[in-house]
Amino acid sequence: MTEINELDQFILSSIDSNWQKVAMVIAKALADQELDFPESEDDAGFIASRVDELIRAGHLEASGDTSNWRFSEVRRVAVMDDTTTILYRPVGPEELELLKQSDFTRWPPRLPEQPIFYPVTNERYASEIAEKWNVKDSGYGAVTMFRVRSSFMCRYQIQQVGGSHHTEWWIPAEDLEILNDNIVGRIAVIREFRARQP
Repeated sequence: MTEINELDQFILSSIDSNWQKVAMVIAKALADQELDFPESEDDAGFIASRVDELIRAGHLEASGDTSNWRFSEVRRVAVMDDTTTILYRPVGPEELELLKQSDFTRWPPRLPEQPIFYPVTNERYASEIAEKWNVKDSGYGAVTMFRVRSSFMCRYQIQQVGGSHHTEWWIPAEDLEILNDNIVGRIAVIREFRARQP
């Protein structure tokens, strides 16, 4: 049976800095004669799970819902220096749909009752919000990750609002378009949560 490390190396070697469909990545792995999967294994599903793990580990960047293989894409994460800052943001289905309309390149304008845009500093905090609040409100929550030029982010202080990992930025709604102009690459969906079926 193929070792996970060997499969991960194959996946990474088949992906470069250009976007390609998750379905194509899976097809390449399935077609490789040296990758031997047991007959009882869901080969495609197993490969997809490793792609998702490589996204969570920061080796790959995703665009779209990676559970929908034909309509999502991945690419290798470019080597970033200290000129960019990584931000995370939990979203529900409505905001996710608006991100899709921008091809995952811009955040939608805030509503009048939303004077502040709140990205957070770490995946753990974003996951807690997505799982506990977005799922409660709508049955679905996702964690997004994106990079913003540090020359823009340095004007905002990190705010701690609870435990040590409950840290976030408070960006006024009127600055959101400038933030969008400073996003480097696409906004990636890195985790998803759904309501449990009774």
